Amino acid sequence: MRAISIVIVAAVALTACDAEQFRPINIAVYPSHKMCAIKDTPIACEKLTVYLHDVLKASKTREITVSYAGTETVEKGDTSIEQIAELIRTAGYTNVRAVRFDMK
Repeated sequence: MRAISIVIVAAVALTACDAEQFRPINIAVYPSHKMCAIKDTPIACEKLTVYLHDVLKASKTREITVSYAGTETVEKGDTSIEQIAELIRTAGYTNVRAVRFDMK
């Protein structure tokens, strides 16, 4: 009976790990600081593609969203998130979306 419990716990743990690779990657952009963040990890925006490939091992088809961070205020014509989304697409990632919440 104990062996079955161990196998079930291991299977649940593996399922949880595997699920992470299918969750969208959300990139927060801080234009005033010229920085980005993924899961509270600050990253220079120009190094995002290296981080996605080398650290996260993200597949080229993984869903990636790029948006301004929290209450960061930006000018209406600011194109930071579009530029960063294009940088990621240029690196070969195919499922990248820039998400804007313009309140002005």
